Amino acid sequence: MTHMKMLSLFTAVVLASSAGAFAQPQRPISVEVLASFDYPGEGNSTSAQGINDQGDITGSYDDASGVTRSFVRYRNGTFSEPIIEPNDTDGYTFARDINNLGTVAGSYGTADGETHGFLLSGGTYTEFDAPNTVSTYIYGSNDSDDLVGVSYATDTSFGMAYARVGGTTMIIDLPSVKISFAYGINNAQEVVGLYYERGDFNYHGFYRAPDGAITAPIDAPGAATTFLSGINEKGVIVGRYGDSTGTQHGLVFRMPHFFFSFDYPGATFTSVSGINNQGYVTGRYENGDGIFHSYVGRVRFVR
Repeated sequence: MTHMKMLSLFTAVVLASSAGAFAQPQRPISVEVLASFDYPGEGNSTSAQGINDQGDITGSYDDASGVTRSFVRYRNGTFSEPIIEPNDTDGYTFARDINNLGTVAGSYGTADGETHGFLLSGGTYTEFDAPNTVSTYIYGSNDSDDLVGVSYATDTSFGMAYARVGGTTMIIDLPSVKISFAYGINNAQEVVGLYYERGDFNYHGFYRAPDGAITAPIDAPGAATTFLSGINEKGVIVGRYGDSTGTQHGLVFRMPHFFFSFDYPGATFTSVSGINNQGYVTGRYENGDGIFHSYVGRVRFVR
């Protein structure tokens, strides 16, 4: 059942930067929460992920039996039928992004324990596997169907971030980093994601410029962990960060200087997963009931 909330307007906390490259003046933003929603069905745990410029949102939900299915929530608040990749034999179809052409990008599982990428456009599924890998996850896409995600060369290998740009797939090389994930790509081919070292789960964000230059680490000031999950055409990045207690907060990061934090009202966990070019955002939150709920809102920068 879709749960509509009263409009909520609040000012996000402006985080002071600890790194000179990201030093900033005090410049607040307002975040207008427009609605919260759950995919219809009793007990569904709903995780909104991507939002396009039309306001359509894609994501996934776990039902009471633990099966993962996906959906599109259209701008008018209605939902698609469950999205189930035809080759899904493991109860796992996870949609992560939707572009302005309405193409849904995500991943699905098979009974052998492997994972593969898919694109869904006009009712047609197209599978994708990064070359020379056994498992591929698609986490982000743009209007040219450029893709980013993570792939695994063997069942025991560590994940490596990749980008497929113009039909060519490449590993995103972060020197000395062993485990990396690419989550968002815009039409300018800017990429964001996260990485961590083996045995160290204090992950950090990274940004890859169109020319391949890497900015890393990107850490929210005072954060123990930083997770970057999406970027729009204006270079505004979204994600989440964990503080020293492990609490997760939503994050908006405007290149190159401004970090902003917010919590969904009353939530114990907040993530911002996607942002479009009008500044509409989507993500998920948890309010103590043990399941995720999702929301749509809008970010406004105060001049």
